Amino acid sequence: MYDCLVALTASASSDTASNVHTVPRDNSKETSGKHSESDDRPDNPVGSTLGPACARRVGWIFDRPQFYVPKNAHVRDIRQGAKGDCWFISSLGSLCVDTEVPRLVENVAPPSCRDEQVGVYGFVFNRDGEWISEVVDDKLYISVPDYDDCVDKRRMAWDASHSQLDPEVSRAMWKETFQSNSDALYFASCSHPQETWVPLIEKAFAKAHGDYEAINGGWPG
Repeated sequence: MYDCLVALTASASSDTASNVHTVPRDNSKETSGKHSESDDRPDNPVGSTLGPACARRVGWIFDRPQFYVPKNAHVRDIRQGAKGDCWFISSLGSLCVDTEVPRLVENVAPPSCRDEQVGVYGFVFNRDGEWISEVVDDKLYISVPDYDDCVDKRRMAWDASHSQLDPEVSRAMWKETFQSNSDALYFASCSHPQETWVPLIEKAFAKAHGDYEAINGGWPG
């Protein structure tokens, strides 16, 4: 399985690796047998009520991105995002709490199956009783749009309070304030501002099931 992932990682590029798309929620659908979105979704980040604003590469979002900070995954790293996938988040956390086998998460995210400089990541999941591999690029969804694309009250308030600044300086400060590091992400994130393993694993898991909406509500196990 790992050999297959290594080959995929070597041949893929950040431009060709498939992205995961979001699907608008249809509230009329039945949710029998699953937690509903409202049951386990935290309050949406600022600007996320209509879904993610845009997707950007890890190197654009993070100042000093690292897959793990400092060296290993920890249960306190994990923060749920705007979607109701607490069942997945809790399952991911269970891989990080075993003191006898502290690196279980590496079975899902083998170190040899990612190239952080290129921006390609390989993961392994057990779905329907079978082991499958999934490869994703490093584009992640963020909550707040670019300065020039924002047309709501945030932009008006920002312009009113930063009117004395050079426009380019204002744009740079907007990115630093709203679009930088872990707090900028729409979906799951790490508690450390520069850590990336949680959102990338969640993205690969969503891709393995179709999209983020497919993992919005469920049960662990």
